[in-house]
Amino acid sequence: MSQNKIVKNAVIVLICSVLAKLLSYVVEAVLASKLGVGDEADAYAAVISVFNIVFPILDVGIWNVFLPAYKTKLSREGENGADSVANSAIVVFTLISFAVALFLTVMAGPVIRVAAPGFGGEKQALSARLLRVTAPAYVLLALASILGAMLQSHNRYLGSQLREIGSHLSKIIFILLSFRYLGVLSAVSAVVVGSIFRNLIQLPFINWRWKFKPEIRHNAAELKTMLRGLPAAALTSAISHINGLVDKMIASGAERGSIATLNYGHKLMNLFSGMISTAISASAYPVIIEHISRGEEKQLKRLVYSVFHFLHFFIIPISLYCIAFSSELVELAFERGAFDHQATAVTARIFMGYCFLMLPSALTTILSQLFYGYQDTKTVMYVSILNILLNLLLNFTLFPVLGVCGLAYATSISSMICCVVKFYLLRKHVALSALESLKDSGKILLISILCILSVYLVCKVWLRLPVLPMLLLSGSASVLLFAGLSCALRLKTFFDVVNYLKKRIKNRKTRA
Repeated sequence: MSQNKIVKNAVIVLICSVLAKLLSYVVEAVLASKLGVGDEADAYAAVISVFNIVFPILDVGIWNVFLPAYKTKLSREGENGADSVANSAIVVFTLISFAVALFLTVMAGPVIRVAAPGFGGEKQALSARLLRVTAPAYVLLALASILGAMLQSHNRYLGSQLREIGSHLSKIIFILLSFRYLGVLSAVSAVVVGSIFRNLIQLPFINWRWKFKPEIRHNAAELKTMLRGLPAAALTSAISHINGLVDKMIASGAERGSIATLNYGHKLMNLFSGMISTAISASAYPVIIEHISRGEEKQLKRLVYSVFHFLHFFIIPISLYCIAFSSELVELAFERGAFDHQATAVTARIFMGYCFLMLPSALTTILSQLFYGYQDTKTVMYVSILNILLNLLLNFTLFPVLGVCGLAYATSISSMICCVVKFYLLRKHVALSALESLKDSGKILLISILCILSVYLVCKVWLRLPVLPMLLLSGSASVLLFAGLSCALRLKTFFDVVNYLKKRIKNRKTRA
């Protein structure tokens, strides 16, 4: 039952995530064509690096600690008790968000000097001005996260996911209308516009009897639990962006455009991996909390194994395809306007390094959710600190050898190591079998290598097709080959997906 619920919700989240990621790419593509990889692009990337650290803290971090409290209250006391917790959380976390926005406004200069120590005076001053413009966006992040968690707890996934589509769409429209007049200021102003629409879009989907009113005193115990867990949840949610900021701090002293190319490479990686991992993790988390709160360990294990299998099935072939066709994907995504062929070559190498981050990042998200479900935030925090230290060590090791590209590989390797560490530390709460978790992953890796290698040799080496036809042919052929070999080798995950799709089609025909 829980698996069917997850797959159903994952389909909703996946469709919305695909659209949101595509729109997110359009935002970056528009900005790449207008800013290229010059000083303004570096300044914008530095500001976004700061935003990308605060965003998961005030969005995903709060979501991770609020959703378990809200979901548990909803299952035990109904809507009134759960909505009371939501009211208290909105007050407290909005105040925290306001404090963060005020701090960044006042301390914009020092923050940029830390985030990009290699910037010169004018570049630092421009970055600080741009950072102050984004400050209002931070005030609204916590509210959007809480509204999204409430909707997901009531199985209204569509509303919580449409916010991302509306946010990116509003950014695109604003940039296209205002860049001519505001220049790079329109890029950071769009962040504020997007944060406003993130909240407005969710409100119509809250159709139960909820009214906002401050109720802090009534929920002191729940608030204390959430606030205690927030530092660890925030650090874990922001870990990839913290590592990204460390990468950019080192790259700020390298050649012109290094920060921008790191930013573009990471964004493109998220376009491919984020839609799958977000869909599965967002739909699985409420069900994970439900099983843990009821003490249903067998159902929990079965659920986690299924989630791991789905992630392996989708992300392994996607990551290998992105590695094989990294240059073509970057060229199609960004090479226009001020973004030239040299920028494509550098960004493609960085993108390739980040592709190894796709699977460990997705698995780590699920493992962290399990720790949150058992209210063990300390272990998650310690592993996150280990991740930062490993990434820093590997940065200083690989940067002198591989240049800016080494920073991407350092992030991927540190994430792989910490994923394994977190898996084994989870045994104190629930003993997961490594063999069961990796079931079919060997076959998936073998099939993926055969498919991608065959398509690579035909499309890139033999036919030498132009970029767009090459990607269309290679992508279609890879999917067909992968599906055919999965069927021939009797991959269980493949048939789980097929059976679910058959059931959905049958149900639709029955209702019609």
